[in-house]
Amino acid sequence: MRKIFLSLFVLFGVLLFQTVQAQPATSDTLYHIDVHAHISLKPYNRAYGLPDAQPELWCEQTACAQGVYRFPNLLGAYKKVPPVSCCNFNNLVKGDVKIAFASVCPIQREFTQNRFYTKLFLWNRYKLAATMAYFAGSNTQKILDLQNNEVNYFTEAKNELNLFMKSAATHSPNGKNSYRVAYNYADIAQNLAHEPDAISVVLNIEGAHALGTGIPHTLRMEKKNPEQFYQLLTQNVTELKQNYPIFSLTLANHFWNQLCGQTRTSKGLIAALINERRGQKVGITPFGYHVIDQLLSTQNGNRILIDIKHMSLKSRLEYYQLLNEKYQNNIPILYSHGGVNGIENLETAFKNSLQFKRDRSKVNKKSYLHQWSFNLYDDEIKLIHQSKGLIGIMLEDTRLGGKVAVKSIKKTIDWSQQQKDEYIKLFMASPLHIVKVIGNVSAWDIIALGSDFDGAINPMDTYQDASRMQELRFDVIDFLYRVQQNRLAITKERYLFDNAEIVALMYGLTPEQIADKMLRSNALNFLANNF
Repeated sequence: MRKIFLSLFVLFGVLLFQTVQAQPATSDTLYHIDVHAHISLKPYNRAYGLPDAQPELWCEQTACAQGVYRFPNLLGAYKKVPPVSCCNFNNLVKGDVKIAFASVCPIQREFTQNRFYTKLFLWNRYKLAATMAYFAGSNTQKILDLQNNEVNYFTEAKNELNLFMKSAATHSPNGKNSYRVAYNYADIAQNLAHEPDAISVVLNIEGAHALGTGIPHTLRMEKKNPEQFYQLLTQNVTELKQNYPIFSLTLANHFWNQLCGQTRTSKGLIAALINERRGQKVGITPFGYHVIDQLLSTQNGNRILIDIKHMSLKSRLEYYQLLNEKYQNNIPILYSHGGVNGIENLETAFKNSLQFKRDRSKVNKKSYLHQWSFNLYDDEIKLIHQSKGLIGIMLEDTRLGGKVAVKSIKKTIDWSQQQKDEYIKLFMASPLHIVKVIGNVSAWDIIALGSDFDGAINPMDTYQDASRMQELRFDVIDFLYRVQQNRLAITKERYLFDNAEIVALMYGLTPEQIADKMLRSNALNFLANNF
């Protein structure tokens, strides 16, 4: 009897060991997912035109500031743009980011087509190009070629995508870590289970100008031979689908691309240098509807989701109508990086807006949230929730916050606990507002992190790069615990909620559960359902 018992005990031990061995190496929930980061932007664009340069995705890429105008430095503008790459793979490893949505975004030529008075006062073409290159994360030659119309966006997009494809499975300088381009969710699950030191890269495109639109050649084609333009769009979408596992694409970016209107994004010095106005009041064009159909179709390859970030008010209204009438609301709505503006109705905001007057600095003077239209309206939040979509919260204070929030941060001492408190309150303001609008615990299931690292942003001082993601997780948890215990002073004069309201909006979830949903599990579930 003892032998039988001993044999059963050993058998149970073996089975238990095998079960533990079969668990994913990252079965703990402490890794992170970023649904929008520009991993390749600086490496690719700084190596542009240099035959011996090898774009390096693992290490820091330091910006070359030689030959730039000095006056932006006097204004402090250079300090607002990180000179090194924030989301290189080494930083992702340090921050325990296991899945990264890599956003490919060809620099638009309008960044280099400066206004007349800019050219009048900043007449040195090479100094101006070098200055714009610094802000764009590029080298000067790339800017000069954009000025001379020598750059094709579609070629640029493919070259940047190929940078990931050709370098996939390469190892970090220390030989321990690697990255894999994911073709579907099964690849991600495989990596998580059997490649604990590998980063899964999900490819995305920011701006449908990457299809080769918005350049002089296609602007002429639109007028002279629209059928040829339709054919070009079909051909380019098909080529992307056949050769690259692209998960999503934003239909708009900063400037007019012939497909749909875009929102205003620039202010301050950059807004003075460039002109974003064309297209801000425009909806989706016939060419844009054609591209949407091609992207969402499963007849020409895998579906590529539409990311609504940067789309104009009218474009978003028309896209939601299309999803309802043609797709029976069966397509999830993705908003990869941004925040909320606290305004209830998108349609009313559009009808009441005057041309180019909606997004002005004065609307943010007395607001805690940034009220420009690139952030989400309340009724959009409801649509995204109904569609089982995803909202990525970015890590830049001047895009998330209005003047009230930004001033409260500026009043703090650098790197102090008070400064960190103000940053984390601003970061959490958007998720809490989303949950308040939905009024249900399920709202916590549509929120993710979309940092926009290495995009045209100045990241929060306390979370300047991807290596800080573990710190962000800790601070989210700490913030919620301190609120629960009434140890964090919050007043509505400086914030949107008091402690009691925040506790109610947690709907019984623990701080750890909320942090894990926002920084990992929601994005993972979204991929499982849609990739």
